[in-house]
Amino acid sequence: MSERKDRNLQIDVRRLVAYFGGRQPLATKLQRAGSDIRNVRVVDGWLLRGRIPATRLMEIARVAYAENRRFDILEFQVPKGTDRQEQDHE
Repeated sequence: MSERKDRNLQIDVRRLVAYFGGRQPLATKLQRAGSDIRNVRVVDGWLLRGRIPATRLMEIARVAYAENRRFDILEFQVPKGTDRQEQDHE
C-alpha cells in the first residue's frame, strides 16, 4: 500500500472547539445529539493530543447540521509548514 501524501494534514483543534462555543458547550451539544461522550474530559483529551478521531468529527458535523451552522473541516486545517508547537504558543 502506498503512503498518502496528505497524512500530515492537521486540524486546529483549539479553533474548532472554540467555533462550537468551547469545551463544555461542545461536549454538551454532542451529548444532546446522541453521542456517547460522557463528559468534557473527552474534549480535553482532543485538545491535549491535538487530534479528533474521525468518528467524533462526524458527530461534530451532525451537530453543525442540526444547528444550521456552516462546517467545512478544511477551514480548520493547520497551514502546511506550520509547526504544531508554534501554534500552541500563539
